[in-house]
Amino acid sequence: MAVRGRVGGWKLWWADLARRWNLPFFSREGAKPTALVDLAKPSFRLGIAKIKVGWEGHRMAVTVKADKERYAARDTAKVALQVKNPDGSVAPKADVAFVAVDEALLQLAPNESLDVLTAMMGERPLSVLTSTAQTQVVGKRHYGRKAVEAGGGGGGDLSALNRENFQPVLLWRGTVPLDAQGRAQVDVPLSDALTGFKLVAVAVGSDGQTFGTGETAVRTAQDLSIFAGIPPLVRDGDFFSAGFTLRNGS
Repeated sequence: MAVRGRVGGWKLWWADLARRWNLPFFSREGAKPTALVDLAKPSFRLGIAKIKVGWEGHRMAVTVKADKERYAARDTAKVALQVKNPDGSVAPKADVAFVAVDEALLQLAPNESLDVLTAMMGERPLSVLTSTAQTQVVGKRHYGRKAVEAGGGGGGDLSALNRENFQPVLLWRGTVPLDAQGRAQVDVPLSDALTGFKLVAVAVGSDGQTFGTGETAVRTAQDLSIFAGIPPLVRDGDFFSAGFTLRNGS
């Protein structure tokens, strides 16, 4: 970046003469500033060159593997993790986070924050973004608990019989310790939903310069399902067919 100061001295006299006599072959830089223009003001020139950095030296190999591809509702999936450095060596000191989320939720809004390597190595514009959390510190107040169930439990504990756990995020662990071989095992309790789940592990190297993401998918299903075909509302004197549908999911 080259900066030039305000033009003055002997150039000011030549520029003022060129402005008075309207002479194009004289330099008009250094003219006295007016209410509309200031030709003698400081100026600068900026030169930019782009350098592309390879990703392979910063990409960690993260392997996520479940013991099965298909589970029943409320089963526990045993997931094995392994993290390696870009050169193929084990990374026992890597910082690993693990999340298990319903794929239906990701179809509504993909979670791009799980791809740490793209976020860290992506091209950045020539701009500066700033943010502050002062509003959460100064004048902080308690907003109260939200999304609390207003009703009761129905007079008894029916959790063992009714399907009621449909939470989209099954498990979130901010830190997963690794052994000397860079491996770990995570137990994921599945919900009552019959759907697919994505298991993702995000790793950051101990040097803070390597990143990696690994994922796999599992599915919950039921061997036998029954669906009622009777109408939900009938009146006195109506005739209806009490039909049921059985589906073999095995």
